[in-house]
Amino acid sequence: MIISGGINIQPEEVTAVLNTHPAILESAALGITDEIFGEKLVAGVVLQDGLGADELSLIEHCRKELEEAKVPRKIYFLKEIPKTASGKIRYQALEAELLAGKMLEVGADATYAEGILAAAADAFKVEQAKLDMKGNSMTIDGWDSMAHLVFITNLEDQFKIRFNSKEIMVMNTLSEAEQILAAKLS
Repeated sequence: MIISGGINIQPEEVTAVLNTHPAILESAALGITDEIFGEKLVAGVVLQDGLGADELSLIEHCRKELEEAKVPRKIYFLKEIPKTASGKIRYQALEAELLAGKMLEVGADATYAEGILAAAADAFKVEQAKLDMKGNSMTIDGWDSMAHLVFITNLEDQFKIRFNSKEIMVMNTLSEAEQILAAKLS
């Protein structure tokens, strides 16, 4: 059982929906510790040989079948899902792999803008190529109050910082996020 923001989520239900996508060989949903929501629902997927899918198409697939709260916040693509000799998923090993993979999304030499755009694309479920630093809560589809908190959490995780309440409330544009980050990290 995953408890995210007070909502109980059965990971098997999420996995079953993901496994109905024609490009997915196997998947596993799990909760990763999150300071704001308790746990954040994510999934690891292995694609069928020769078939492709991107994160957005898999999230849309889940949205057709599941309540919004049961849609994974992040989908990781894996070569394989770690299992025991008897074939059971090793969730602790999977979580470690997913967290290690997340740290590779934005390299240490990336600019603030690159990290902000990656965090925004993940939080608002839009293609990163469609975002620019002029984007704001009125122009970016998917930027609602819940996604805003995911965006803040993504930034905090990515840049290893914590925002105070005032910073969270005034961060209504990607350029404001960049200014606040620059001030905190300088």
